[in-house]
Amino acid sequence: MATVVVAPIADKITVIVSKSEPQDACDRLAAFGINAVPGEAGTDYVWFPQRMKCGVERKTVSNLLGSLADRQLVEQTHKGVKAFDFYIILVEGDMRETGDGFLEYYAPRDPRSSPVGMVKSKWRWESVQGMLLDLQLLGAMIVPCKSFDYARKIAMLATT
Repeated sequence: MATVVVAPIADKITVIVSKSEPQDACDRLAAFGINAVPGEAGTDYVWFPQRMKCGVERKTVSNLLGSLADRQLVEQTHKGVKAFDFYIILVEGDMRETGDGFLEYYAPRDPRSSPVGMVKSKWRWESVQGMLLDLQLLGAMIVPCKSFDYARKIAMLATT
C-alpha cells in the first residue's frame, strides 16, 4: 500500500488593508483564508511574499476615470512601481465599449444610469485603453475585477 505524504499547511498570508478601504474589507478577505489587518503601507492592500513587497491600488471604474482625468493615477503609479516589487492596479467594475466607441460602465445607483444600470462616460474606449497601457509600460499590472469581487481577486493574487 502506498504512503500518502501530506504537505504542511502554510501559515496564512497577512495582507495590510488601508483604512481608506471599505469597512468590511478585512472580513471579506478573511472569508478567503487571508489574515487581513488594518494599517497603512503605501497603498490600499500590501503583502510580503518571499521577501518581496506587493501592493494593490483598487479603483472602481468611475474612480479610475476621475484619477486618469486629474493624472492622480499616473503619479500613484510612478510611486507604486518604485515602492513595490509588484504594483497592481485592480479595476473593479464592469465596463465595455459602446457601439459608437465610448466607454460605459455598470453603476446602477448613479442618477445618469440607464434602466439596466449602465453609465455612458464621455471617455473614448481607445483613450482609456491607451492610458492603461501607458500605466503597464510604467511597470504596473492592470487586473480587471467584477463589481464587489475585489476580496476574492486580492486573495487569489496574494496566494499565487
